Amino acid sequence: MDVDIQLKEWFFDRECVIAAMEHTKRQAFWKAATYVRKRAMTSMRRQKKASPPGRPPAFHDTAAISLRTIWYGYDRARDAVVIGPIRSNSSKYKHVPRTHEFGEVAPVKEWRFVPLGEATEKRLKKSKKLANQFNRWMNLGDKAFPNMSAKTRLPADLQYRQDTRIRNVKYPKRPFMKPALLAERRKFPHLFKGKLRAKVKARKR
Repeated sequence: MDVDIQLKEWFFDRECVIAAMEHTKRQAFWKAATYVRKRAMTSMRRQKKASPPGRPPAFHDTAAISLRTIWYGYDRARDAVVIGPIRSNSSKYKHVPRTHEFGEVAPVKEWRFVPLGEATEKRLKKSKKLANQFNRWMNLGDKAFPNMSAKTRLPADLQYRQDTRIRNVKYPKRPFMKPALLAERRKFPHLFKGKLRAKVKARKR
């Protein structure tokens, strides 16, 4: 589930949250959120390969998003804590956390070079490195056409066309937030235990 709220406004040190919650509950909610956040973050490992389905995802730090950037805040309407990875503004990465947590079938834009003419075909037979740049579908992301870097730019005398397609890809579940909650929830009752009684005694004094 994507939660569209200004979470920074509801961090636990904000005046509006302090005014809306009594101290004991606020402290318990804050500690519960930190437990879940830490468990979720440490469950993910940095690696190049994808993790097995059903296990927490591997994370790859990029400028666009990191699954380990997890925030939490108070949901006043539900009197509960909202916690999860922040959503990227990039349309390519926006639904990555949700996709990992719940699994889904998502459209992916891809492109490839297709050679044209006999002269081009002959050149490709002589150069394996050049041939590898043709007829290979690659992720297009948000772009209408790929940015041609020095490594992917083709010689000017070659004849080719650019094909694009949209392919539906099934992503398996790799949950990390729900398992973190289930692993830490046994600690939650102890966060409230005895604190309310101690507070009542303090008031009586």
